[in-house]
Amino acid sequence: MSGVEQHLRTPWLRTQLIDWLSTMADRDWQEANWSSADANDSAIDEVLDSFDDTRLLEQPEGRVGYILADSREVAAMNRQRAALDATLSPTSPSDAEMVRSDGWRTVIAAARAAHEAMTK
Repeated sequence: MSGVEQHLRTPWLRTQLIDWLSTMADRDWQEANWSSADANDSAIDEVLDSFDDTRLLEQPEGRVGYILADSREVAAMNRQRAALDATLSPTSPSDAEMVRSDGWRTVIAAARAAHEAMTK
């Protein structure tokens, strides 16, 4: 367990978040693994459900001490939320189309920045 994780109440959720951010930051991995033939089967929804369950995007400042370590990580998650909000809509296309969309580049960049903030 890293020094940061020792001081968190739910370090396993931090580990899960870092894994999700790594996945969201890797477009090649997404194209290889999220290009489902079934538009109703969304791997992106799995990530978003995890964010919803932990309230990471809704209220990242309330996750300090549980999943996030500091205000820098809160800011990174706020940027991740903004990128997702600007890209996703109720009529979002399939995962394959989403991953290839121009707007998704912003989501990937925000995920990379958040991953970096949490791992360095």
